[in-house]
Amino acid sequence: MKNRYFAVVLVAVVLAIRWAPTNRVRIVNGSGQTVHGVRADGCGRSTDLGDIPPGGSVACWFGTPRNEDVLNVWGHLGDGTPLQESSLYIVWEDYFRSDVVVIRADGTVSQR
Repeated sequence: MKNRYFAVVLVAVVLAIRWAPTNRVRIVNGSGQTVHGVRADGCGRSTDLGDIPPGGSVACWFGTPRNEDVLNVWGHLGDGTPLQESSLYIVWEDYFRSDVVVIRADGTVSQR
């Protein structure tokens, strides 16, 4: 009975590790105004992050792609300026990666 329980727990742990999000990106608002409707898309996942106040930040997790992918950040500044598309390049060997991107006053999004 103990061996069966151990096997079930082991399978559950392996599956959790396999499908667990392993990479993290923090998005920092350095624009001086509120950023509205922030969304991050990448690795087959879209995460709505809401609004980011001036000087604030939000974080989201994303998986590891099978080949290569990009993480895009979308939204618009308080004055209506849309964020210029940013692409954070992600490759299949990226595990437990942590990146920081900054939203600038002109709407550009760049890696810190």
